[in-house]
Amino acid sequence: MTTIRLATPIDAPAERVFDLARCVTLRENALRPYRLRAAAGVTGDFLRPGTSLVWRGRFFGVPVSYTMKLSTYSRPRHFRERMTEGPFERLIHDRFFEPREGDGTLLRDVYTFESPLGPFGEVVDAVYFEGYLEQILEVVNAELRRVAESEEWRRYLDE
Repeated sequence: MTTIRLATPIDAPAERVFDLARCVTLRENALRPYRLRAAAGVTGDFLRPGTSLVWRGRFFGVPVSYTMKLSTYSRPRHFRERMTEGPFERLIHDRFFEPREGDGTLLRDVYTFESPLGPFGEVVDAVYFEGYLEQILEVVNAELRRVAESEEWRRYLDE
């Protein structure tokens, strides 16, 4: 298994960051350059406990579809998305929202995945997927930070 860990400081309250991180529209906007789109499930809304979202796109030119389910939810501190269908043997994405001094939040991502095919899958993960998936997480988090720290968050959330 491969684990990616990211820490992203965001100058906004944890409740706002938590809710924006569940926003499907915000994620889709961030992922547009990667041609990943929400294709079924909670499209255009917010992930809620027990809901699923189907993503479709291409990884290295190969069409991919995978379903993520919000399986753990503790607002505003943590949620977990788990792949229920898709190309990986295992894919779990934990997001932790830690209050910081003032009105800030430290967003910590723990993204664990495993390709099928045993040792060959481990090589593929290390050579191809780890860097690519980390880049996608960084892009989504940068958009999340940009929106949360500006007045644009109001476009996505009701006060």
